[in-house]
Amino acid sequence: MSEPDLVEMYRRMVRIREFEERVKRTFAEHPGVIRGHTHLADGAEASIVGSLAALRPGDQLTSTYRCHGYPIALGTDTGALMAEIYGRSTGVCGGYGGSMHFCDPERGFLGCWPQLPVASGDIAYLREKQKELNAMIAAQAAANGAGLIDWYRASIGHDACKPPAVRWVEPLVPANAAAPVHPNLLGMIGAANLVVAAAGG
Repeated sequence: MSEPDLVEMYRRMVRIREFEERVKRTFAEHPGVIRGHTHLADGAEASIVGSLAALRPGDQLTSTYRCHGYPIALGTDTGALMAEIYGRSTGVCGGYGGSMHFCDPERGFLGCWPQLPVASGDIAYLREKQKELNAMIAAQAAANGAGLIDWYRASIGHDACKPPAVRWVEPLVPANAAAPVHPNLLGMIGAANLVVAAAGG
């Protein structure tokens, strides 16, 4: 690689680190401004930029939840990325994806739905894995004397096949801005009510 190429790679790494540090400060110093969780990849800047250096024209990629650095290295506008983390309509996903669901199809960064559609068989697979995970969590809670809030059992009867006013999970074609096969507003309210009840509220 030429010296200018190496300098450009370093510049991208620094930009990623500065972005992550800003997100980290906001999350810590201003609770509630960034909704939900944010998964940082500070310390992984070199692996992000280095792996993207091998991309060819027309290549596409996606990432895990620690996704901030990839679109930054690809040249996505950092203002639009930060707006997405803040849940603003000017974000790269209109504010619906948040920290963990960036996408920029124009630069080959696919993110998740709708750029990556749900494949045939995914729903059945996820349902079985969810049952396995719930059983494991229940067993660990029982073994360690911890309370368990069983959101899965409480959601029975509120599945994606029910009408919008009843379901807690969106179907493959969501009726609102929620992603398919993800909890919607009613689901989040249902989960919150379970937590409040368990806390004796």
